[in-house]
Amino acid sequence: MIPSQRARPPAAVRSVLIYDARPGARAALTLRITAAVPSVNDITCAARPANLIATFAGRPAALVFIGVESEAGDGVDAAGVFLSRYPTARVLVFGTANDIPALITALSRGAAGVMLWQPLARPSLAAAAARSTSERNPPPRNHPRRTRNPAWQEPGTVQP
Repeated sequence: MIPSQRARPPAAVRSVLIYDARPGARAALTLRITAAVPSVNDITCAARPANLIATFAGRPAALVFIGVESEAGDGVDAAGVFLSRYPTARVLVFGTANDIPALITALSRGAAGVMLWQPLARPSLAAAAARSTSERNPPPRNHPRRTRNPAWQEPGTVQP
């Protein structure tokens, strides 16, 4: 059966509120949201549950992201308190695969959705050292490089 009236698509999200105790997670998610959702023109971040509630009370956001860490436990508590105060808010909880039990708890308390993600880690000192060693010791001249950058192409090799 085809309905006589189609549902209207949801309005574009313009405002987002991000809660996470980790400054790196807040910054990474802010960058991802601005890159992925061009309609967002207002992103606010909160580092404490009290700031999350106060910020939303003063300026409600269309979408709220709450970071959940199973080790810290404060994200699940923040989600529960926030949703008990604002049960109609659209809340997405986010965390890593290690946080799945905590994410399920937050969903059971009323979160609208879940996002699994792994923010990019900082390069380790060992990786940085390996890169600097390979830069100091380039491959031998008889080792052909395959690259699209002509400046890096060895003489006599053919580009793919």
